[in-house]
Amino acid sequence: MKKVLVLGGSPKGDVSVTMEHVRFLEKHLEGAEFLYEQPGFRIKKLEREGESFSALMKRVDEADILLLAMPVYYTLIPSGFKRFIELVNERGEVSRFRGKVTAVLMTSIQFYDHTALNYLQAVCEDWGCLFADALSLNMHDIFNKPGRELLLNFGRNFLQSNPASLPVNRRFAPLPASSDWVYTPAATEKIPAKDRKIVFLSDGSEVSGRLGGMLEKARSLMDGEIKSYRLDDLIKGGCLGCLKCGADNLCAWEGKDGYIHAFREWMEADILIMGGTMKDRYLSSVWKSYFDRSFWRTHQSSFQGKRIVWLISGPLSHEQNLQEILYTYGELQEADKTWLISDEVPDSSALDDRIEGILRNVLLKSPYQEARPVTFRRVGGYKVFRDEVFGGLKLVFRRDHKTYRRTGVYDFPLKNPLKRLGIFLGYLVTGIPFINRKMSEDMIQNMIRPYPRLYSQK
Repeated sequence: MKKVLVLGGSPKGDVSVTMEHVRFLEKHLEGAEFLYEQPGFRIKKLEREGESFSALMKRVDEADILLLAMPVYYTLIPSGFKRFIELVNERGEVSRFRGKVTAVLMTSIQFYDHTALNYLQAVCEDWGCLFADALSLNMHDIFNKPGRELLLNFGRNFLQSNPASLPVNRRFAPLPASSDWVYTPAATEKIPAKDRKIVFLSDGSEVSGRLGGMLEKARSLMDGEIKSYRLDDLIKGGCLGCLKCGADNLCAWEGKDGYIHAFREWMEADILIMGGTMKDRYLSSVWKSYFDRSFWRTHQSSFQGKRIVWLISGPLSHEQNLQEILYTYGELQEADKTWLISDEVPDSSALDDRIEGILRNVLLKSPYQEARPVTFRRVGGYKVFRDEVFGGLKLVFRRDHKTYRRTGVYDFPLKNPLKRLGIFLGYLVTGIPFINRKMSEDMIQNMIRPYPRLYSQK
């Protein structure tokens, strides 16, 4: 009988959709004893009480298999479990996980679940776990037979995993050690900001390392109305996952800390300067709380037309997953553009040049930047939101539904009956053999036929 220790990451603990999936596995898998711990739910106690943390680590020692189970929260894992990962690193307990067969189960609407899975697998590899398998399911898949079979096959796979036969090749290369040079920013002339409102956000990690100097350099360059906020002072707890915000964007934390009030002020800014230091494969759990708590706006953008600059201390160029998450955030918020500035340079002079060069570009208001070009990050992301909200989530996310109707997010391509009729008739005509052959022969020319008429237009 193998002992499977379930490490839950949901802020709702045992009462969560993900745990229902795990209980389904426990009910139907033979040869396994399932044990449960909820570090994501108990994170404050684990931080505060060393005995509780030690007891949890002992259960890790005794387990044959670790199952990390949690929902996807804003392109990653919930902030509580992110903090648990930090505690394992900070308290020197990584060796407890080395050599453990480990699997990951996540539930979501499959919006950027790949970045969450990437993060957890990379952390497991950094800890020396034997990574067996990962599965992300739509929370409703379990209600159909193919979804249940997929879940059961996942369970059978990790339960039968032989440590000697698991892959030894890493998907994610180890991160390089940070260089220890001290950043001393040089004085410089201010860049005119033309009365723009500028907000600086940081997580408190600027008290040591190079981030403090990076923020100081950026402030010294910008000649405008500047307000600075420390997230660790504003945020008293993570997202509860209660969905109280769905009906009218009212958060259960409203008035209990300073986050929501400050967020409304950030929505009035022109430029947002975000500062953080990399911890493991992401930023800090404080920043993760910022993202999770921003869900009080549910699936609506908050920073339309603004400019977002990230000042990051750490090996950012080696962590493509984090870059993807940060660029995705900017596009989903409909920001003009997102810039990433890291301290991966040899000395203070080079970092001065990097920060000054990019901030001059940020303050340059060009027509190109006004156009806000988008990629799959926004187009694909909002199509997921559009279909899920319209298809049933509007029962909970009523404010999203009203906003999407008003702003045209419900842009279903075949909503126009005349267009549907035209496509239907065209499909019938192009099914006639000689017309289909002619269309195939002229396909390349037909693809570009509409474009030359645009040459004379601006």
